[in-house]
Amino acid sequence: MDFQGYDDLKKVLADKDQIKALNKFSDLLYDTVNKILALELQDDPNFVLESIRNQKNVLERAEWLSDALKGDDLDYDNIGIQVDEFVLHLKKLEEFYKNNTQIN
Repeated sequence: MDFQGYDDLKKVLADKDQIKALNKFSDLLYDTVNKILALELQDDPNFVLESIRNQKNVLERAEWLSDALKGDDLDYDNIGIQVDEFVLHLKKLEEFYKNNTQIN
């Protein structure tokens, strides 16, 4: 996965432009979900269960970020911290796939 887009999102957040931030996050999330779905090629139940757990963590944080970006009184600093945590969970998910699939 390419995480540069999330660094770009943090730059948009620093500009405190809610519409641009929401649009950027939406685009990044769409791209990220498509990449995750492309990796779902395993039939092993243990793999599937662990994959679901990892995806759940990512999706919960994505939902929080989406709601936060739609809010009326945005705390841009906190949202930036949450973007970092979101990327951390994406990296964990990516590492899981690298360790458990043929995809690198």
